[in-house]
Amino acid sequence: MAQVLELATTQNEVPASKLRGEFIFLPSNGHYHWLVEDLPVFLKSVAVLRRRRGLFREMLPPYAREMTGLIDNDIVYLGSPAWVERLVMTAKTADMGSPLAGLTPHPVDVGILREFFSKYHEPRSYDCKLYLSRAGHARSPANER
Repeated sequence: MAQVLELATTQNEVPASKLRGEFIFLPSNGHYHWLVEDLPVFLKSVAVLRRRRGLFREMLPPYAREMTGLIDNDIVYLGSPAWVERLVMTAKTADMGSPLAGLTPHPVDVGILREFFSKYHEPRSYDCKLYLSRAGHARSPANER
């Protein structure tokens, strides 16, 4: 059964193109959510479904477009809605963060990102830690300065 991939448009369009085969879709959410929620499950899907083609929106943010050059799978860019024969949706649902720490990235997802990006940096003799802050934003935790 075919699925319809709908892209944001100003009017309802009937998909003009049909894509045969199986595709792995990577959404293009805001940078943080894309990096810690969407990208890990996409990378896992690419690792498991090696010969599937990646499916991306034509109008990708720069950080997502740069990522397309780092994967080996063939990529199809869509600028309008299309019928897709088989579509693997890689996305998270609510409450998919770390079960122990609440609204933090899941440790498995962090491990997937570390493994993937490890080939792009030199090993170091120390651990680096990165703190992602929302200070000054509407959804910043009350105790963050």
